[in-house]
Amino acid sequence: MKTITIWGLQISVALVVLAFGIAKVSGADIMVTLFDGLGFGSSLRLVIGTVEIVAGLCLLVPQAAVIGAALLVCLSFGVMGITVAQMAHSQARPAATTASFVTPGIHPAIAGKASAPVRSVGARPEWSI
Repeated sequence: MKTITIWGLQISVALVVLAFGIAKVSGADIMVTLFDGLGFGSSLRLVIGTVEIVAGLCLLVPQAAVIGAALLVCLSFGVMGITVAQMAHSQARPAATTASFVTPGIHPAIAGKASAPVRSVGARPEWSI
């Protein structure tokens, strides 16, 4: 029973990682907007997407599952390093501005402002609230 549960979780993680990797490599609008909004070009998006696809496929093969998990751990540490470096470079932006990269328009009550919603760099006008 324990083995079935572990394999079920492993397959679920593999499918999610594959979906995100394919979305990055295929150039889905949300991924392109996210990477462009953070100031990274398409090359980093393609590299991360390729690593995610390889890691997801490795998770589906029992002999390569450890390699897939190691790739995901390395990718996670790399993304955390990029995030910390970006935050240090931006010199501690307010949390509402940083969150606006993920959600292009934030409601004024959430952002703590009484006027217009916070807009991210390069946000599409139709996404504003």
